[in-house]
Amino acid sequence: LMARCVGPQGRVFSFEPMPGIRASAEANRDLNGFTQMELVGVAVSSSIGMAEVVGGHHEGAGHLATAGRGNRGETKLGQKVQVPL
Repeated sequence: LMARCVGPQGRVFSFEPMPGIRASAEANRDLNGFTQMELVGVAVSSSIGMAEVVGGHHEGAGHLATAGRGNRGETKLGQKVQVPL
């Protein structure tokens, strides 16, 4: 949607640390010819460093392990990935 809104002369930056989600977004970008869209493989944070991201119950879900969501079952089952901040 944002790539369509800014048009071919604009720029869209998307930040997605989860490799599977980012790969799907890149495939979608390429399929639609959105050359104005850049996918950045980092999590946005007020800190610099690394953090653990836990995948959710489907490919499009995930959160920082320190997010305190209280969903212990999801945290135990999800794929854990170290991502740059």
